[in-house]
Amino acid sequence: MFVKNGAIIPVTNPNNNVYEIKKDQRIYEVYPSGNSEFMEYDDDGKTEAYRYGKGVNTKIYSLQKDNKVLFTIAPSQGEFEGFEKAKSTEVRFNVTATPKKVTAKVNKKV
Repeated sequence: MFVKNGAIIPVTNPNNNVYEIKKDQRIYEVYPSGNSEFMEYDDDGKTEAYRYGKGVNTKIYSLQKDNKVLFTIAPSQGEFEGFEKAKSTEVRFNVTATPKKVTAKVNKKV
């Protein structure tokens, strides 16, 4: 598979149907390069509530400059029944060399 530089790809746990997806977990495959962004959309995956505006948008940014990467997940906007606000987050950075340092901030706290 070929992936474009700067790609941000949301993935999920292995599953056979939407009922097996862990709604309290999110995973991103990130291929840092320059400035890129992605708008993630989520809904219940089961009903047609999305037709009535029941869904969530989350903007995700990646900025790579001078061997540094800043990855940001903005607060989600919207709602739907069953939406998990508190999620564990796994970010997989696909880079050519092991980073010398990694710092994570959650709500502006290191």
